[in-house]
Amino acid sequence: MTCIIGAVQGNTSYIAADSAFVFIETGNFYTPNSLKIFHREGLLFGMAGSIREDQIIQYGFKIPSTKNVTRAKADDWIVSKLIPSIISKIEKESRIIDNDKYETELLLIFKNRMFVIDTSFGIAEHTNGFCSIGCGSPFALGALEIMNENENITIYNKVHRALQTAVKYNNTVRPPFHFLIKSKNGNVSHCIENE
Repeated sequence: MTCIIGAVQGNTSYIAADSAFVFIETGNFYTPNSLKIFHREGLLFGMAGSIREDQIIQYGFKIPSTKNVTRAKADDWIVSKLIPSIISKIEKESRIIDNDKYETELLLIFKNRMFVIDTSFGIAEHTNGFCSIGCGSPFALGALEIMNENENITIYNKVHRALQTAVKYNNTVRPPFHFLIKSKNGNVSHCIENE
């Protein structure tokens, strides 16, 4: 269903995702035009879980102002501004299932800091340079850990190979792979790898 990978190296941030969406009820796979990753207001987002919640966050959500938020206070802003706004929007636009449990897990890169926001909206910062969410994440993380010591492989190629590994070992992760790369000047580029 999903493999999202985030990586930070110096002043450059990477977020990448596979393209498979699965309807749980039927088991049908499809590859839509919409992406599991996006960027807005200086943030890189990756989403695993409910397609509806993903769409609400990606398309119908106004991100609170990030003006004057310093790198050191990024986690404070996420907890006090971003998460309450996401919860409010999802509650307004969607239904909450399983006794108020949300279905979407987020990988967020903000101010070159990488966070996972779980389905209960708790946050954890990852400081080892990479992280992953989704059902393919155990395979991707294993691949990234093994490649991490090899300085001859670029971060982009490490992330690409980790996605390929997730495809090999999890039948619900599928190419094409989409990458968003945010450079130190704030520009974001989008790349696609078909396998």
